[in-house]
Amino acid sequence: MKLQRILAGVLLLFCFSVSKAETSQNLIDPQAWDGATYGTDPGGCCASISGSGAMIDNTTETIMFSYGRDVLAQTIAINQALKLSGVQVDGYNYAWTWRRISNNGSGGDTLQFDVVVKDSNGNEVESYVYDYSNIGNDDTWYTESGTETFARSYLDPQSIQLRIIGKDGGFWGGYYGPEVKDIALRLIYTADPCSGNPLFDPSCKRYAEALAKMLYDQNCAANPIYDTGCPGYQQAYFNQQCTTDALYSSACPGYTTAYYNQQCTLDPFYDNQCPGYAQAVIATYVNTDTDEEEAVATVTEEVAMVYVDPIASLTTVSSTGDAVVDSVISAPVTVVSLIEQVASNEPESESISDSSADVEEQMGDGGGEDSAGSEAGSDEKEDNATGGDSKSKSSSDSRRDKMKKAMTEKAMALADDMSKAATVEAQKAVQAQVLAVMSYVPGFGSYGGTIGGGSYSDAQMYAPTTVPESKRGLRNGLAQQLLHTKMVDSQYKESD
Repeated sequence: MKLQRILAGVLLLFCFSVSKAETSQNLIDPQAWDGATYGTDPGGCCASISGSGAMIDNTTETIMFSYGRDVLAQTIAINQALKLSGVQVDGYNYAWTWRRISNNGSGGDTLQFDVVVKDSNGNEVESYVYDYSNIGNDDTWYTESGTETFARSYLDPQSIQLRIIGKDGGFWGGYYGPEVKDIALRLIYTADPCSGNPLFDPSCKRYAEALAKMLYDQNCAANPIYDTGCPGYQQAYFNQQCTTDALYSSACPGYTTAYYNQQCTLDPFYDNQCPGYAQAVIATYVNTDTDEEEAVATVTEEVAMVYVDPIASLTTVSSTGDAVVDSVISAPVTVVSLIEQVASNEPESESISDSSADVEEQMGDGGGEDSAGSEAGSDEKEDNATGGDSKSKSSSDSRRDKMKKAMTEKAMALADDMSKAATVEAQKAVQAQVLAVMSYVPGFGSYGGTIGGGSYSDAQMYAPTTVPESKRGLRNGLAQQLLHTKMVDSQYKESD
């Protein structure tokens, strides 16, 4: 905590701005005036294509007012015009050229420009008036330009509007009122780089959260089993378990072979094709006086010769026409009969086939998801792969813990970098990152809230009252009070 306070103090000393003011292009479109009639100036007295209202000459894009008071306006949606959000508008530049016609009679022309800005909530927050009604009357073109800087900046304001109000005070028929052209309105704004990229600088509000997410995503990309919330976690974990042990699931590649080999290892009698099957038969059923190598060779050879596909035997067509003869000719020699030929002692309790069946029954429960060494160990494997928290925590809790751990490791690495910084500037840059990382508390924003503002009005807490005299002096017949009074009076009496 002490180190964090020190770094916070250092950061406050070296904080800096990450934004730069820019000026937009001209927002005024000469072909987009509301309330205007577009056409060609007909010229001459009393000629008009818009009645008493204003007209915009398509050739020169000049606004020409007539004897009727008219208002032309353009309202520009700021974010749409700038094609980005997260902007802070600080003011605007303006420019326009105008003139008043000299032959308008004795009346005064009206020419006024109004600029109105609305904030993101649609409230009118800035208003400017430029009145040229009493300036010039000599057919001279005047150009006015300037910059207005707001008293405060506005984040993502809604709109800016320009209105032009004009009227020919001489009340002439035709277009003899004020004329306006070359109108420009450009916003002065600051594009907040943090809005589009919180990792732009450690001073960005959401820098720590964005960095934690980036580290988490990088760890997931490097190893999808990093956390249960990583994209592709389920498939990657399945592949890992299948690679470690093909018996993890019956869907694993190589499961059939692995299961067969497992059963043969557990009991050679599982199948007569198991390695060691012949030796197991010899060891169990053959007289020990018989030459072992010879017995193994004999059994192996006979087994290979007499192995018959049970399905094929059921579909064989009679060759002699006599079912009894066919059965004698085609009856396969069983392993038991072979053993009876080579063994001197026959088991008294069970035949090999029965024993094999028992083994199959016992081992049959070991396959699939319940195979020996698979499901029993799957929980343990999953715990090991996910840090032991896959079942005790939800995916979101796990993700939050992993992000916090990644940020802790990042802070330690940055602290090491800061100690190795060669210049003060480099050390300041690392200090800003360290402080942002150390302040990261996952999910902290969800505990935020807004406390209603306002103030409490004055209120009368106690009713007016008179404090009564103490009755303690009444004890002893006012003797104490009388004695006190006598003592006080004696101090002011002159001595005789």
